[in-house]
Amino acid sequence: MPERPKPTPEHLLPNKDVQVENHDSTEVTAADTRNRRVDFLREKMEALFEGERNKELRAEIEQSFLVPQWGEYHNEGTLMDSHLKLIFDNIDAVERGEFAEGLSEQTRAALSRAVEHDREAVEKYVFLHDISKKDTLTLKFDSPEAAQAAGLTNAEGKDFAVTWEQYQALLAQNADGALALQGDEEAMGRWSENIGLKAVGYFQPERKHGDVGSEALQGMGVDVGATTLVAIERHEDAFSYQFVDPDRYLRNYHDIDNEGRDMALLASYVDTMGSLGRDGNPQLQNFELLAASKEKLEQVRRFLEELGADPNQVDAAFGGYVTNRREERNHARKPLIDLFKKLAKENGLTAKSAQALEKLMFNKEELRAEDLENTLAEFKEQYAMPSYDRGALLEGLQEIIDERFTGEDAEALADMALDNPDMIGKTFGKKLGRNMRTLQGILKAAQK
Repeated sequence: MPERPKPTPEHLLPNKDVQVENHDSTEVTAADTRNRRVDFLREKMEALFEGERNKELRAEIEQSFLVPQWGEYHNEGTLMDSHLKLIFDNIDAVERGEFAEGLSEQTRAALSRAVEHDREAVEKYVFLHDISKKDTLTLKFDSPEAAQAAGLTNAEGKDFAVTWEQYQALLAQNADGALALQGDEEAMGRWSENIGLKAVGYFQPERKHGDVGSEALQGMGVDVGATTLVAIERHEDAFSYQFVDPDRYLRNYHDIDNEGRDMALLASYVDTMGSLGRDGNPQLQNFELLAASKEKLEQVRRFLEELGADPNQVDAAFGGYVTNRREERNHARKPLIDLFKKLAKENGLTAKSAQALEKLMFNKEELRAEDLENTLAEFKEQYAMPSYDRGALLEGLQEIIDERFTGEDAEALADMALDNPDMIGKTFGKKLGRNMRTLQGILKAAQK
């Protein structure tokens, strides 16, 4: 697993000072700070989504600023505008070449490429990726009784899926809630504490906010590219990675081009960096695993191409495997294994090298770009086909010739050692029995 990053640099975190002195000695309140933040977001939004045709969309985005944030995640603020502004700050940091520590050069390059390719698309993503959080709200209470006391009279459990209208009606029942409806972050915090709200989630049965948002945007006819839609749908992918998993990454992203993969990685990164834990830092473990899985798959592809595989051959093998998995066919890895065996033969490597390639692709170990050259050299050395002096080998074999292993067998074994030594054990194992151990010494002595 990648090295756990150090605490995030201060300039990548939100300004938590809510009462400071400016040059006029005028007190700056939490409300002032939020007003400036919302003004910034509103100006960006109006520039990106201008005109009458985007009027409905702008209204949806404005409502998203008031989506509640409470619990283990999103401690950057109690309302979602704080999350969006922090994402913008981190996009600026990526553009400056500043990242959380512990990310590989390959990952940093992918993040930078995504911003450089289309900064406007990235900024549109910020406003659109969580646009349907308000439509997939789940309020999580300390107890069913707390949910009922808060006004959810039909609550039977601690978690309650609500509509945006139901949520607003709950807020309107008391003074703090009414202030929260107007954007008062501190009132939002008091309301959450007082009703026993444990956390807010953005997932309802069969409804993920990324997928719901993508569908809603397409339904509204919003001018957003396919790459941005992919980023919206997949910005929470990192949570499904519990270890370095190139297999999962291949199956999830095989149909997406390189630009889409970079954009999806950036989407996951800035979303994670814009969500702070209770300790005030982003929780990057899952993102690191996603990034390492992406990088490993890319390096496995490079590894195969360095062994002489044509890019089209790699695409065909990867695609065949993905299709087999999706259709739940037996022997799903066959297209890959066939390619691995072909490369072993073409490179003069032992049959075991194909098994090693399979392990390399599917194991949980990292493979970073900077390690590829050494890994490839070690692989070729370890699995190089051994070369033997036939005369020396035949001479050595004389000592194990007996009734079961004849002189004719010795001639056949010598030929096999020069042609296909991996088959020696399978072909002569039973005849040699205990002499297999002696054979290893004979083969070693006859090796050139």
